Amino acid sequence: MCRSLSTTTLIQTFVVLIAMGATQFSSAATELRGMVHIGSASHDSRSDEFTSGFDKLPFGTDVPSARAAVRMDSVFGDFVSGAVADIDSQRSSLVDLHEAWIGWHPIPQGPWRVRTKMGSFFPVSSFEVGYDQIGWNAERTISGSAINSWIAEEIRILGAEVTTQWRGALVGSPHEVTGRLGIFGGNDPAGTEIAWRGWHLGNRTTGMFQKLRLPDLPAYRPDGHVPMQSRNVRVFREIDNRPGFYGSIGYAFESRFEDQI
Repeated sequence: MCRSLSTTTLIQTFVVLIAMGATQFSSAATELRGMVHIGSASHDSRSDEFTSGFDKLPFGTDVPSARAAVRMDSVFGDFVSGAVADIDSQRSSLVDLHEAWIGWHPIPQGPWRVRTKMGSFFPVSSFEVGYDQIGWNAERTISGSAINSWIAEEIRILGAEVTTQWRGALVGSPHEVTGRLGIFGGNDPAGTEIAWRGWHLGNRTTGMFQKLRLPDLPAYRPDGHVPMQSRNVRVFREIDNRPGFYGSIGYAFESRFEDQI
């Protein structure tokens, strides 16, 4: 998933996005929403021999946690913007940013629709996730599936995306075709957590400035096979100074069939 642009360039881009949004704020239609989550996790002691040290639960065992998150969406003409930030008791940085993007959604004049997005945002994944919710949350369950829990933890698009869609319903056709193309930077260490720890189920997303902690494994202790591996991982870092690309094509037939590759 990961190739990269420089971190400095990404930070400068975010500053420009915020400045652009601020100049339009007075004329924008803005919606502000928030949520508070308080809970604690525990485990069955009989499973210690299989899970000890791998921290499959979001923040370990028997640890109370609290989180307050806020989402802001604005619309100004053909432009839209979104941002999600939170305060989390289980994170060293306490306050962090999860998404910050600006998009261009012109009103279509026919069956063709074009949308663009630039900034920091989650990739389109599955119907399980509510994209208009606060953060990367499953709509009908406490936590997401293993694949979406991994995306929440290690994946973020730091770049730009354009989506083109032909909606046949507007011209009497049952077919709909969607094409998506994006370019991104950063996120080079993505996959580190799943490689060393494995899959898990969770309901939290990694903040843009947050460090993830790997389990304490013998392999990367000073006398291990890979002693240079750090236990603290910044998954949105730039490493190879090369951009990455992604694309997809989707097809839908009325409301009875939909697929994407």
